[in-house]
Amino acid sequence: MKLKAINKISILFVVALFLLATANNVSATVGGPTTIDRLSYKSSENSLYYVVNDGGGRGCPPIIEKLNLSTKERTQVKTCNEIESTYYRDENSATSYNQFIEDTFKYPAVKALPIISLTKNNISILVEYVGEHKFDEYNVSSDFRATILQGNQKKGAIDFIGCYKDQPDVFKGYIIPDTNKMVLEISRIGDCFEGGYTKDDVYILEDISYQDTDPVGYYNYSSEPGVHRGNLVVFAQDNKTVTNIPSETETTGKNNFASLWWIPALILGLVVGFIVGHKTRTKSTQEFAVKPQ
Repeated sequence: MKLKAINKISILFVVALFLLATANNVSATVGGPTTIDRLSYKSSENSLYYVVNDGGGRGCPPIIEKLNLSTKERTQVKTCNEIESTYYRDENSATSYNQFIEDTFKYPAVKALPIISLTKNNISILVEYVGEHKFDEYNVSSDFRATILQGNQKKGAIDFIGCYKDQPDVFKGYIIPDTNKMVLEISRIGDCFEGGYTKDDVYILEDISYQDTDPVGYYNYSSEPGVHRGNLVVFAQDNKTVTNIPSETETTGKNNFASLWWIPALILGLVVGFIVGHKTRTKSTQEFAVKPQ
């Protein structure tokens, strides 16, 4: 009887361990939105600072990331493990870490970036659906490419992952003071798990000619890709139907041609002038030749 009781206890213990492991696995793969806020600029480091709120995965606290504008290198100010081991050890952990975030973004060393109107700065964006993106046998997303234009000049192309082929993509522009650079934030359905979750990413655009620098807003704490003043909402097109994207060579050639328009005009003017002058001189000569003495 005792042996049977021990066997039952052993079986229950093994089952409990299995259920616990399964529960841990499930919690580690639960999806959620990944949003970015507090986009700011630290001129002494020539770097962007922003907060990444990852609602999926292992459930890390908000993480501060830094993007160096010279090298384009992205680093975490403190990793998830460092945050947990340093701040999340007692009941006041959240308060102390929140204070660390506030100290990191302290003004005037770090300045919040203003959102500007993309349309007022003549920025247009074309999003192409490139094809299916397979993570593995069960997880499939979509590959997209965004081509950014200012007027008829191509300013860059960004490849990103989304979920649905016909999904809307929200673009938000931030001006970096005293530079010709722009931060472009892409907010879209980026995670297909459980029907889809929001995902934000930021990229740097070079050689932007600002035409309207009036701010239309600053960062917000929304967990969804809300549409605000100055944003662009773009739906993807199939790349087979996209035929009007100018290449950098084409836009450069068009600008060179436009800047040299006066050369053929001058040549044409000289030719016309020569013909008219020649006819006038000929007529005058003939009239003089037949004039009675």
